[in-house]
Order: sequence, then C-alpha cells, then structure tokens
Amino acid sequence: MISLLIKTVSYGLSTGKKYVATIDRISGSGNGIIKIGKSGHINLGEMSQSKVGKTATFIYKGGHKGVLSGIRKESEAIRISDLVLT
Repeated sequence: MISLLIKTVSYGLSTGKKYVATIDRISGSGNGIIKIGKSGHINLGEMSQSKVGKTATFIYKGGHKGVLSGIRKESEAIRISDLVLT
C-alpha cells in the first residue's frame, strides 16, 4: 500500500502535475509529441498535424505519456521550457 503514495518522476516531471509545452511533431501513428530535454518525449495522444507548433497544457501520466488538460489558463501549469532537463 505504501507504493500508492509514491509519485513517479521522469524527465524531472511529476506524475499528476499540469505542464505547458509546444507540440513538436506528430508521430507516424498520428500522436502529438512534446520534446523533453535532449532525447526524451511525451506522447499526448492522437491529434491533427495542424497542432504542431501550438501550445498544449497536459497532465503528465508517467513514462512517455501525458493527456491534454482542460485548463485554459497556462498560469495553472508548469512551463516545460522553465525546467532544467537533461
């Protein structure tokens, strides 16, 4: 039961937190991808090519997964570009 209290952290991001970043590309499977650091990425799920270059607010789910958030105010989320990532 103790493991349920531990938050997963990857790329310096905390699971369940809201983040803001620019959609870098669309994968071959049609998923929006945000670049994290030098070689990491977060997959935000299916979206159109027109979203590349747009700002997305998402909730980090751990590993390479995030889901778009319904929040409109970017001030409620942490900007990825403000983090020091390797």
